[in-house]
Amino acid sequence: MLHTERQIVYPFFHFSLSEWSGKKQLILRNLPKTGFTDYHALERSEDNIPEYAKVVQECTGDEMQTVAKIIGYPAVLLGMWFERSAKHQRHATHNHGACGYSAVLYVDFDPEVHDATRFYMPYPDPMSGSITNFSPPVKEGDLVVFPSHMLHEATPNQSDKDRLIISFNIMGKQLIYSNHNKIWNGENKEGYEKMREKDRNFFDGPEY
Repeated sequence: MLHTERQIVYPFFHFSLSEWSGKKQLILRNLPKTGFTDYHALERSEDNIPEYAKVVQECTGDEMQTVAKIIGYPAVLLGMWFERSAKHQRHATHNHGACGYSAVLYVDFDPEVHDATRFYMPYPDPMSGSITNFSPPVKEGDLVVFPSHMLHEATPNQSDKDRLIISFNIMGKQLIYSNHNKIWNGENKEGYEKMREKDRNFFDGPEY
């Protein structure tokens, strides 16, 4: 008798935002109009959350609430930036560290001429030994959410059209626990304690 068990489940979320036309115009009105990215400037600032983050959070609120329910933790913003790729520009293979989850929102994106983000699985194919990669079939207004340690890249833009995305990170469990006073701000302590107790039942690591 054959028993098969699915031991590894790798979380990856793909949404299509509703009412995208209006949301796109709202986002574009609040984004910087030039430049490849604001990531490095934000990284050097005291608060790496840009002013347009509130607008993006409003536009993706329903989707991130869904993610929060599935992963079992609140979706707390850790950082956000834009990336505007002109012809031949790219972002080489990288990850966002072990901070929790990351996301890409495709703001100005034409699937006829633009390539989606290329993602690399964290383990090799058992038959070939090669690392599997894939690009989700995204369109403008799509949002993908993935583990922040997952390798990915933005391949060179071969088009004369700019490719514009917004990326952001949300906190993992360690960061949530270490910032719980700021996140809950004295409210809903009962919900926080229930989440901690659930973790204690399944995880015997150090307290945060």
